[in-house]
Amino acid sequence: MSAPEDDPLAELAWPEPPAPGQQVSDAIRRHCTENLRPHRGLGRELRAGISVAALGAVALWLAAGMGTPHLARAALLGAFGWGLVALAVLFTGLARPPGRRIGRERRIAMAALLPLLFLAYLALSAEARLPLREFFDGPVELAAACALNALLAGAAATSALLWLWRRTDPMSPAVSGALIGLIAGIAGAVGVGAGCAADEAWHLVAGHGLGVAVLALAGSFVGRRWLAP
Repeated sequence: MSAPEDDPLAELAWPEPPAPGQQVSDAIRRHCTENLRPHRGLGRELRAGISVAALGAVALWLAAGMGTPHLARAALLGAFGWGLVALAVLFTGLARPPGRRIGRERRIAMAALLPLLFLAYLALSAEARLPLREFFDGPVELAAACALNALLAGAAATSALLWLWRRTDPMSPAVSGALIGLIAGIAGAVGVGAGCAADEAWHLVAGHGLGVAVLALAGSFVGRRWLAP
């Protein structure tokens, strides 16, 4: 049912709402600003620089703390190569603003595939391969010690970087957390590899590389909470 065309009220203009008085305006302003404090967060460049320093410190500390550094040419080349990989992950997948990073699918691929590639690299670079039974009967304790050192140092670096990058990713914090765990785990593995001269495949995979996958997975769970605004 439509209104009559000659409705006298149809042409009436709605009155403008009254403006709040000065007392009301002052009360609103006071309520909204009373707890504000000046704050300036770290820039992304500074966060990235601190991250690089922290990862390098973890690797050097592990290498020096495990005894005489293992300075074989292959170990040094491997450490240098995977250090570059970690830096590439940091600067392409984390240090850029969320809307300007590489695509989410590529970041997920890095977080999922790089730990597997690292384990494959360790297995293929080994010079000795014991049967699994002989490994558990003999050098498994040394591998467990290396794994514990790499995991604890990597976990400390992961926690530090998650805190450093906290509340910086509103779009995919779990993926960023996984990348942080990945690069921290690589730093721990490189440090242990420089301080341990073992070259047996099971030892390298379980003792040096397994922590990379564990920390990437743990970083994804913690990052979902710490990195979201």
